[in-house]
Amino acid sequence: MKLISWFSLVFLILAAFTWGYEVYIATLNWHYELLSGGELWAKIHINSLVGFQALVEKYTWQWLWWEFLFPILTLPAWTLPLILGLSALIIRFKIRLDLSKRH
Repeated sequence: MKLISWFSLVFLILAAFTWGYEVYIATLNWHYELLSGGELWAKIHINSLVGFQALVEKYTWQWLWWEFLFPILTLPAWTLPLILGLSALIIRFKIRLDLSKRH
């Protein structure tokens, strides 16, 4: 239970910081520009992004990159950590509710 709580907290904080980074860049440039997950990954370490693409295309199905992972990487950068954090939070509350029904 504590692991799920920690997981949700970390990802929700990561989503907030990523969104805050977008707002910070928007205030510097005086216009809002969407920052995708792939673009943020490329800014952090582009070679790992290219290597991950090559790894996925070589050792799994090639369509997996273009049909599944690429669209995820084009989403706003804060979307994926927000979805993961909220999902973990929902799971945590569901487990807590199930445990309280047993007692």
